[in-house]
Amino acid sequence: MHKKSNSSKSRSGNRLNQIVEEALTGLKEKGTIQDYIKEPRYAHKGYSYPQYRPDFVIFKKDETVFVDNTTTIRSDRVKQKQFDAFGVKHALSHSGKAITYYIAIPDLCHLGTEKTNEKEISHYEREKKKISEKHIFSFIDDILPFSQLIESLSKTSVAEDVEQSLFLKETLIQAKKEIKEGKGYTSDEMRKFIQKRDS
Repeated sequence: MHKKSNSSKSRSGNRLNQIVEEALTGLKEKGTIQDYIKEPRYAHKGYSYPQYRPDFVIFKKDETVFVDNTTTIRSDRVKQKQFDAFGVKHALSHSGKAITYYIAIPDLCHLGTEKTNEKEISHYEREKKKISEKHIFSFIDDILPFSQLIESLSKTSVAEDVEQSLFLKETLIQAKKEIKEGKGYTSDEMRKFIQKRDS
């Protein structure tokens, strides 16, 4: 019975990893994130063994986001994840980018089994509150259901929004100049202009 339960949990965990990876692939294709790596491994400074093991590292323009998936959110599981969050943040403390560490869980309607769903949601709410209201010192920044995780990763930073706004303004000014000079402004020229700007 115990082996069967563990096998079921393993399948659930693998499925969560799969849907997160599929979503990250979609975000990368859209350009929302720059890239991601599945199952990165990090050693503590001065040691060779890669003991810190989040499920994903995601690269955004001005932020590095780590995601550690779990299908159960008991306090002992969160404590285990805290160790990985500490290690990763320590290892990359001089990277020059903001580092965010999330625990990702299935959306609440899929959390646990039909029998344990209510209990798992209660665990989630309790552990999330400990972090968000700073009842504990935490290297984990938040616990997010899958949909909220993807929503968070899809957001651009204020700096990116400002840059995009300035780029649009610059592009329109250049286009108006070309048109005024009677040169027109073809899609190829626009593409070259964008490539020049991004190089």
